Amino acid sequence: MLVALWLLSTGVAVADPNTSDDERAREWFVNGQALYQEGRYRDALVAFDAAYRMSYRPAILRSIAYCHEKLGEMDQALSVLRRYRDLAPPEKWEGIERSIRRIEAHQVAEVEVELQKIDPILEEPAPAPVYDEPPKWKVGTGPLVLYTFAGVGSIVGSIFAVNASRARAQTAELCSEGDAIFCRDSAAKYINQDWLYSLVADTGFGFAGAAVVGGTVWMVLDNSNPNQVQVTAGLQGIGLRGRF
Repeated sequence: MLVALWLLSTGVAVADPNTSDDERAREWFVNGQALYQEGRYRDALVAFDAAYRMSYRPAILRSIAYCHEKLGEMDQALSVLRRYRDLAPPEKWEGIERSIRRIEAHQVAEVEVELQKIDPILEEPAPAPVYDEPPKWKVGTGPLVLYTFAGVGSIVGSIFAVNASRARAQTAELCSEGDAIFCRDSAAKYINQDWLYSLVADTGFGFAGAAVVGGTVWMVLDNSNPNQVQVTAGLQGIGLRGRF
């Protein structure tokens, strides 16, 4: 009754209450079609709904779904169409499925439009962090020269250390062992060679060690902040202190 009064206020013809439900449903349906053609989809939806409740004809559900679609109520339209598909004869299923796919495609398109409205800055991936490359460790000419001298000193020291070992072995063969050591006159030559070769070997190794230390200090000074490195000299030698 309330629906009828509302439709009367909107100018929709209401069926005579003395007619049968099927005839009244048909009149409601015809009125719904006229309202639909006029673009009054909400009024047409009320008329179609009244026609369906009086007759429960499944075909009316399609008109109800179209009204929901025109009103932008896609979820309701899909719900009605699926109910219609369950009630409709098989020959109607293909057309109903086309309508369902059309509405679903429309919903997907609407989602894509909404996504495009999002701030593009939020869609872009965050830039990868940029890290400063650590400074490359350089070896200057001075440290290279000192390292070269260290290599030469090591080679010379090694050669003379081997010769001193041989001379020492010869001396041991020419000298007796015991509480008193007696050496032949010919042993003097090897004793002198042992002393000389050992002196040269020690000098070469000492020079190599000093060159390595000097070259390392030089290289550290070249690659470090002067404010972070302090070189001090004293009676006990040269001191190096700093942060690297």
